[in-house]
Amino acid sequence: MKPQHSFTKNALGVKINETSSSHLNQYLKLFTIDMSSVQYKTDQILFRVTSVQGPTIDDIYNLTIYKNSSNLDITFVEFEKIKSFETDNSANLVAILEETSKITVYFKLTNSTITTNLKILSFQKYGPETLTIYSEQFVDSLPSGTQYQAFSKGSLIAKFSETKNVTTSGAWVTTKLPFDKLINSSNMTLSNNNVVIGKGTKKVLVILKIATSNDTPTTLQAHIYKNGSSISDFTSTGYNSSIYSNLITFGIVDVKEGDTISGYIGFSSKQTDFSLHNSTSINVLEI
Repeated sequence: MKPQHSFTKNALGVKINETSSSHLNQYLKLFTIDMSSVQYKTDQILFRVTSVQGPTIDDIYNLTIYKNSSNLDITFVEFEKIKSFETDNSANLVAILEETSKITVYFKLTNSTITTNLKILSFQKYGPETLTIYSEQFVDSLPSGTQYQAFSKGSLIAKFSETKNVTTSGAWVTTKLPFDKLINSSNMTLSNNNVVIGKGTKKVLVILKIATSNDTPTTLQAHIYKNGSSISDFTSTGYNSSIYSNLITFGIVDVKEGDTISGYIGFSSKQTDFSLHNSTSINVLEI
């Protein structure tokens, strides 16, 4: 029988595997929350997973579990990544509702030279619920049950990789801005010049900046689009008469997983190869 640890023994953190050299691509069993003795209660488990070999694994997560008064089963689970200090390992972490009142967290070992530590930072509970930490327990595949993937608050910044030329077919006919350089991202991706919203994100702040590379004897507009349609409330109009002047628009947008956010530009007259500076950018931040 492999050793198990009570929460009180976790004050300094627990080394939960010696080495992953012979367990590559297996799942390491981290801990189980048992809420079978309560109903209409919420548990919160804040924990940190690290490696003693360096910052390759160093992440903080929060797991929220709820049982309502009319159902003895767990009815709500939210699994959120709070912080990654080096590499985002959330894709390798999964919580599984193995029984109606028990959830177990597993970590997939994708590095052959890792010794994994677990530290419970906070365990908020009603009273009789139990938290069990495991050591040296591995499985080749995950058990059956509802799976919950850890997600993080989304953000993305993209810009132009170089000066871009845009062409419009007529006055106030909008053209998508060709964002092609990803600066950073979390729970969002850049695809076909669109920001694609990730799982769990419901509301975002969008900031769109257009920077011109030449004098512009015309009026231009900056537009925020959602799923290919203009959000008319989030349009800015400006007249540019000096090099490298900026036009900025912003707005708060309700979203769901898979929605796309894009930047568009329009002019008061038809434009051919109008030059935009490479500092033109879009910033999407979950709020």
